[in-house]
Amino acid sequence: MSRISWMLFTAALACGAAITLVPTTQSAPIGERERTQIRDAVERPSPFRHEDFVHMSFRGSMDQVGEFYAKVRQEFETQKVPGMNANDRPYLVIHGDPDKSRDLNMDLGFAINGRHEVKAPLKTSRLDFAKVARFTHRGHFSELSQVHQQIDRDARGAAEDMVILQLLSYSSSNPEGIETVLIRPLK
Repeated sequence: MSRISWMLFTAALACGAAITLVPTTQSAPIGERERTQIRDAVERPSPFRHEDFVHMSFRGSMDQVGEFYAKVRQEFETQKVPGMNANDRPYLVIHGDPDKSRDLNMDLGFAINGRHEVKAPLKTSRLDFAKVARFTHRGHFSELSQVHQQIDRDARGAAEDMVILQLLSYSSSNPEGIETVLIRPLK
């Protein structure tokens, strides 16, 4: 299982998903239709902006994302950060390439509605990228590394050294029903 896949697996666990999954290093190759959609996402980038991204920063491996997520949720509850509800899905901003490095800087948090003063260890930042390739992958976590690599191939060196992930939905009984947004800022 790739590091991106493992991170989402642990994040899904942290989000309370009941998962029955046998990790595998084998995954079905992404299909031609999906490759075309990825190419279109790279060729027609869109802006990605969240004015109020409230998050905590971590340094560690993908294996620790579940632990990091628990800390973020507890801090949001402790500080009673408004503009977020229990169904909101976090963004994980990975600085670097999760397929190449085990030790990464990561920001994990939520885009909230409106300004709110937060105390350390929480901080507020803007996520503001003029161009991103944004692709919603429907399928098993183990395929995410291939999606990430396809975006890099299609971007031909124009991808920033950052990956943003958001788990939209999860179904333990139907891996085809898993939806994950992979956002890759472009130069």
